[in-house]
Amino acid sequence: MRTVFRPDVERLEVLTLLSNLAPHLMPRVPQTVTVASPLLVTLTTDQSTYTVGQPVHLTLTVTNRSQQTVTFIDGPAVDGFLVSQNGAIVWRSNAGLQPQFLRLVTLRPGQSYTLHATWDGHPNTSAGTELPGQSPTGLFNVTSQFHALGAVVPAATFTIQTV
Repeated sequence: MRTVFRPDVERLEVLTLLSNLAPHLMPRVPQTVTVASPLLVTLTTDQSTYTVGQPVHLTLTVTNRSQQTVTFIDGPAVDGFLVSQNGAIVWRSNAGLQPQFLRLVTLRPGQSYTLHATWDGHPNTSAGTELPGQSPTGLFNVTSQFHALGAVVPAATFTIQTV
């Protein structure tokens, strides 16, 4: 039986030749393309400054800015408002047990969908219990758990001050 001898050099030469191919002959790597969301989301409060005890009205508006009908998922457990102070969440609009259902929301071009919540200024999370029975004051940040179709949800800020 005769053994065929194939030096490793031959294999390396083939690899070298392939690596020297012109870039336009090499397979192209797909580029990531970022597509703008068809949804425009705004998050607002009814005022920028409040006094202790004054309710803070929060509004999230989702508008279909495309030329086509858009459908997304929403529900009580995924669309809550979060109020934080110094990075710690002090209030959640959907704190506690929430119904675990989702619904489809369909918006025609130009149509909007709005969510509202009102915060009474009293914390309802463990981060807001440093001073039990007292309403916090200072600068607050509002965000939302809402997310659909890659929409960017902005934050809003407001201040609560003593009288």
